[in-house]
Parts: sequence; structure tokens; C-alpha cells
Amino acid sequence: MITNKILTLVIPTYNMEAFLSECLSTLILDEGHMQLLEVLIIIDGGTDRSAQIGQEFAKLYPDTFRVILKENGNYGSCVNRGIDEAKGKYIKILDADDKFKTESLSLFLNHLQSVDADMIISDYAGWNMSTGKVENYVYGLPTSDTFTLNELKFTIQAPLMMHATAYRTSLLRDMNYRQSEGISYTDQEWIFMPIIQVKKISYFPHILYIYRLGRAGQTIDINVWVRHANEEIFGLKRMAEFYKKEKDNVSDTTRAFLQYRLKCRTEATYRHIFIRSIGSVDDSIIQDLDKYVTENIPDVSQSLEKAMTYHGLNIIGLWRRHPALYKVYLGIRRFANKLFKKDGSDVNIAPMTLFSHQGEMATSDAETPEVSIAIPVYNVEEYIERSILSALNQNFPYPIEILVIDDCGTDRSIDIVKRLMTTHSKGNCIKILRQEKNMGPGAARNVALEHAKGKYFFFLDSDDLMTPNCLSHLHALAEKNQADFVVGSSDQIEKDLPMPRYNLTDQIIRKEAAGVYMFVHDIFMNIEVWNKLYRMEFLRKNNIKTTHRIMEDSIFDFHTRALAKVIVLSSEVTYYYNVREGSIMTSRFGHETSDETIFVYCDIIHRVQRLISGKYHDIEGIYDLYGLRLAYSFYSFNMIRITPSQEKYISEQLKGFNSFIPNMHSLKLGIFRYAYLKCKLKGEDWHTFGNVYAERYTRKKRLIAKIFSWI
Repeated sequence: MITNKILTLVIPTYNMEAFLSECLSTLILDEGHMQLLEVLIIIDGGTDRSAQIGQEFAKLYPDTFRVILKENGNYGSCVNRGIDEAKGKYIKILDADDKFKTESLSLFLNHLQSVDADMIISDYAGWNMSTGKVENYVYGLPTSDTFTLNELKFTIQAPLMMHATAYRTSLLRDMNYRQSEGISYTDQEWIFMPIIQVKKISYFPHILYIYRLGRAGQTIDINVWVRHANEEIFGLKRMAEFYKKEKDNVSDTTRAFLQYRLKCRTEATYRHIFIRSIGSVDDSIIQDLDKYVTENIPDVSQSLEKAMTYHGLNIIGLWRRHPALYKVYLGIRRFANKLFKKDGSDVNIAPMTLFSHQGEMATSDAETPEVSIAIPVYNVEEYIERSILSALNQNFPYPIEILVIDDCGTDRSIDIVKRLMTTHSKGNCIKILRQEKNMGPGAARNVALEHAKGKYFFFLDSDDLMTPNCLSHLHALAEKNQADFVVGSSDQIEKDLPMPRYNLTDQIIRKEAAGVYMFVHDIFMNIEVWNKLYRMEFLRKNNIKTTHRIMEDSIFDFHTRALAKVIVLSSEVTYYYNVREGSIMTSRFGHETSDETIFVYCDIIHRVQRLISGKYHDIEGIYDLYGLRLAYSFYSFNMIRITPSQEKYISEQLKGFNSFIPNMHSLKLGIFRYAYLKCKLKGEDWHTFGNVYAERYTRKKRLIAKIFSWI
């Protein structure tokens, strides 16, 4: 099979909607690396929205993400399906409630391209979602070229974890590797059976996998283990049978490695069953396992006698030779556990003697944020999770705060936000600010501006997405150039609607009224406030805020263009915006509009008149900039269906408009003045002003479409 995929990630998924978006968001890379990656989201039945979440990512990145629906067969069946479907040279498993360190994933893909190995070992981290602490586990293996088990004698004690390993896909297929189906706890099989075919190993010395701990319902949760202890024993026996079958066909080092892992796993399982006295294990199943190990793997069986001695009592010997006395002991142990409220401890998979502890990484509430991200939220439960996750999962080394403004919606949006606050590793950076009543996005953004503590400020719409490198890229440009604000390029999430992609050209504009200079010299920058990283000092010094419930970007953009002295534009796409049917952007024209919309357009016209005649009358080029805004308002009046009462209101509001234009004291009005004079000579009023302006604009080879993209 010819494919450019270097890595396939298999994500077994069963009712994981609470974590799946976060998991998948950490796999979003630049376009070049995405071409190397295949992500198979295996939906193992279930009743939640996991499939829909997976499909959202598959729609955004169809060449990378794929959703596979199957009947419930438990964890191993998902891995088996992934092996069958994989197109990548290498294959790795990622649990749906875990995640990757995104910046390491790009490096990992580069590493896979540079090596030729059967197995790749990488460092990983364990994150406790209850305490917020993160522990890094580092193998410290040779980083030059590949190596073998024979060359590294001490690796027979290496506590390899599923999170740390990837294999050559063809290796698994050639040996017809299959995991046990219908049970959990098959991760041990992943780091046991394929070892017999591994000849060359490569080490990737970076934290790649982030393993979530402390989640209720995990297979390592002791309460879950109690209910599924029989499955653990079933899988352990399969490993024992595999060892017996292959031990004489492998090298001494490989056999020693397998024996050590089998011994560690058997001891851990016996310890939980017999010493910690937990689980309702079927006696016949554990007896069958013990008999098999005793008869076929005597070295492991004998080591259990020593390992299972507790407070001087040989527990396994007592169970084997005096089952009645063992039951008495078991009753005493359970009574003591209940009396002292002991419920056991987490399953100890294997000792970690080779790991070096790298300390804790926990975000403190006291940290001053470098960037404040404002997200107004109103009835967006379908989109809000992925939007916030795109902010939480930024590859950004500085602390951030996410200000969610609850605009009094009626759906589950805020409940989803609250869940992310408690379940995400960076959830403590989210703050919810509640409006007293629904005020619209403009007022919500002003609330965020008032409460923001960051050095920089970023607007994110609640149905849009930031790219993983959005903040790091824009922030670096802002710091390097001491910019008042930085703008990135953007693209649509959905491709079905004919809306523009905002492609900017890499430029730095250092001028008084830099945004006006850009307009006059035809340097494109979209009007929307999102995808712009503003310096907070610049916004507060000039008291720049949003206005209106709808079309709230207009006045904000007026001020920032006219007052900014340094604006940086970037060609890199840092934002994906969502164009939805029924939104303001797609439903402005061709329908009977509301009184509120008419009020906003008229208010914009009055505000622009005041701005031109007052604060900004001495800035060269300001008239053309604001003339376009005025013309757009008039043009809109001609495009929407206006009722007689609304037309009367507009006429009353615009009585003074005709007298305003001749009083503008710049002779550089160009098209704006031309449109006014033509209408006046013909005895026409504001009805035709917008059309005349647009016609003249087209003659200067600026398409009307740009009006819509700017406004």
C-alpha cells in the first residue's frame, strides 16, 4: 500500500465525549505534519456524542482523521481494528481520555522519518486531574541510532508502558498480533507479545504522551478493577500461555525480558487479590491461572511465595495449602479495611526503577496571565467545547486566562464550560463572568475588557477555533515589533458557504494612524475583532470598546485603525471561523430586518459623522476609510427589506446627513464626494448613495466583495 503516512494513531473510544475533544485537539499540527499523520477514532458502540465529535475533526481534516464505527467489543477489539485499517508505517495507541504534548508530536513525526526501527520508546507524563500535578517519566536511553535488547542488558527491568511505545505496523501484521477481545486490561499485551519480533529499537527523548490519572471510571480505578478482576486474570493467563509457547524460540535476553514482565504482572495481580483482599474473583478462574503458572512457568510460581509474604505470613502458600484458613484471614482483612476505611490503592502495574522524576508542573492561580482570551457565550452548546479546547491547548509557554462571558443563554453551554474547568489540566485558567441579562456580544466583550489582567487581549468567538500555534506566533510578532496589535490570516471551518478566506501579506506598518495608511494604500486587513492580538495598554489608554448588540466590530475597528502606530500582519493562518446558516454574517440581506438592525446602522452613520468632524478630522485619508463604512450602511439599506415605519425612521435620522458632507473640510474625499455630488445633482437622496459609491469603487478595481470582507 502506497501512503505518505508515517504514523497511525489508534484511539479506542467508548462514551468519552467529556474528554475526546481535548484529546483530538492536541493532534492538530501544521499542514506539513498533518499530512504525515493518520488518526483512527474507533467508536466501540456507546451512547454519547463521541462519534459526532470525531466527525467534526474528520470534516476539518479529512486527510488525517477518520471515524470508524463498530459494535462493542471492548478495548482489544478496537486495537485490532486499528491494526487492520492503519496506513502509517508506525502505529501507536492513544486512549481517548489522554492526550499528546502537541509540540512533541511534530518532533516525533520528524524522528520517525529519520529512523528505521521496529519499536520506538518515548518518555511520557502522568497528570493527576484531582491534584493538578504532573510527573514526567524519563527513560534515559541512548539517543544515537538504534539499539537492541541484547545491547542493553538492563532493559530487562525497564517498566515499559503502553503510553511509551510505538511499533512498525508491518511487524504486528507479519506476526498476526491480536489483542484479547471482550475484556479490558489488554495494554499489557501491547508491551509483551510484539517484543519477540523486535530487533531494532529507537528512543525519542521527549515527553509525548500525557496519561490522565484520578478519573473515576478508569480501568486503573480500584473500584473498576474490583468489578473486572476476572478480565485481568484472563489476560494474564493469555500472556503466560504466550510465554510458554515462545520462550524456547527467542534469545536469552528476550526470554529474560518476557519472564520479568510476566513475573511483575503476576505479582501485581496476586497482590491485589490476596493481600489487599479486593475484588470478587471467581475462585475457579484464579485456580486455573495458578495451576497453569505452577506447572508451566515454575520460576514465576516460586517467586510468588516470596513476593506474597505479608507481615511474616506467606499468603499465597496459605491459600494454596490451607484454603479454609485463608478464608478466615480474608474475612479479618476485609473487616480491618472497613473499620479503618481503607479501600485499597491504585493498581501498581510495575515498578518504575528506570524513571527519573522531573518534578511537578502545575499552573498556579496566582500567575499573572500574559494573554486574556475573551469568549462571549450564548446558546452555542454544539460548538463551545471545541472552541475553548482550542484556547486551552495552545502551544504557548506563558500563562493565559480565558474569560467566558455568560450572556444568559438557555442551553447547556455554561455547563460544558464548568465541566472543562474541573476536568482539563488547565481548567483553572477559565473564569466565568455572568451578565445580568442578555446584552449581545458587544457588551459581553466590554465586560471581558474590564476584567482582563493580561498584557495582551484576544477575542475568540464561541463557535470558532484557534490554531495550536496561534498565541505563540502572534505574541512573538507583537513582542518583537512592540505592536499595538497583530493580525493573523484566517480560514473557514466549513467550506460549503461562499465566504472569503482572509489571506494577509506579511507586513509591518509603522505610521501615525497605521490602519488608515493601510486602507488608503490598499493593504488588506479584515474588520473583525477576532484573530487580532491587542496590546492591553493600547486599548485602555485610548478607551477602545465595542458598541451595539450586532455588527459590534465596526466602531472598534474604526478606533484601532486610526489610533494604532504599529500594526503587524501575518500570512500564517492562526484562526478558523465558523460561518453558520442563520448567523448575522449569512442572513444580513434579503430579508425583513429588525428595528434593532436599523437603529444600529443609523447609529453607526451618526458616530462616523462625529468621528470625522471631531477627533479624526486632521488625519490624512480618514475620510475614505470612514466613507466606506458610511457607504456600506447605505448600501445595506438598499439590500434589506425595510418596512414603511423603518423607512420613516431612517429618513428622520438622516435629515442632517446631506448638510454634513459639504462641510467636510478635506478636498481628498475622492469617491465619497463624487457619490454625494452625483446624488445631489440628480436630486436623489441616501437611497442611491451606497450604490453610486460602490459603482465608483468597482471602477477603481476594488470589488464590492471587499466591502463585505472589511465590514
